[in-house]
Amino acid sequence: MFQLNRSIVLFILCFMNIFYIVNIQSIDYQKIEREVDQSPELMKSVENSFLQFLFDKYFIKSSLEDDSMLNVSFDLCVDFIIFKMSAAQLVKPKPHEQWWEQCLGLQVSMLTFSQWLGDINAQSRVAVREHVKNKKYKSILDIPSGLCIDFFGFKHNGVDIDYYVIDITPKLVDYAQSQGINVRCGSIEEIPMRDASVDVCYARHILEHLDYYQKAIFELIRVATKEVIIVFFIKPGEKSDKINYSDCGGYFLYHNYYNQQQLEQYVQTFSQVDEFEWEEVSSNEIILHIYLTTKQNSN
Repeated sequence: MFQLNRSIVLFILCFMNIFYIVNIQSIDYQKIEREVDQSPELMKSVENSFLQFLFDKYFIKSSLEDDSMLNVSFDLCVDFIIFKMSAAQLVKPKPHEQWWEQCLGLQVSMLTFSQWLGDINAQSRVAVREHVKNKKYKSILDIPSGLCIDFFGFKHNGVDIDYYVIDITPKLVDYAQSQGINVRCGSIEEIPMRDASVDVCYARHILEHLDYYQKAIFELIRVATKEVIIVFFIKPGEKSDKINYSDCGGYFLYHNYYNQQQLEQYVQTFSQVDEFEWEEVSSNEIILHIYLTTKQNSN
């Protein structure tokens, strides 16, 4: 069975214990060493947590089929400790991020929500899948993934692509997991992936639901190497930005209108951006394609 080096496990436990992340009654190295020797479950717990971290943070899928030890660098080990420390903090999502968890299935039925999203034959979904297929992209991040409709759309069309899904709403993360989809909980405004991780980042019907779009676009460009695809259901236009939201018991549901020229000017501030174009889909939808530079692609 695939294992972490024992000394790495001890190192992790010592530092995590200092920050009260693991329940060991002493930060004394020798005592922790004896705890590990007397409790194989403790070592296995750290191994499993570390392997999950590799996937959650970096989407590294480590093989578990051989007997070799996992070669872990000091930097990666420290990264893991920081990651666990961050996870231990109670970070409260923004009110507009909480709306979906609090209201789906209650104020808004899941059937109504699925009707909002549309099925795999929705015009913008078909257009995006065809575009991604023609571009021969090898990997895509779907954020927020919602009901993972595009995951099933690509499967239906027989498109072979590494598909990564992230959503901020625990109910929707649970749904994806129930469908056997590897998903993580995370925000489009702080995507839990390293720079230049996937060919294309795909964000459908989300920027209008944020308190503003800048942080999300920054993150999408950071994570993509070749293109960012953004589908709007409220078309940007000539009028000034208009931030619209309804307050549902302290949870905000935004339906924002954005000025197109101002949005384009923001996109052009990124050195990674080569060019962009708009694709009309219907009277209600438009797609923004942001193409990234060759230098970004080579990362």
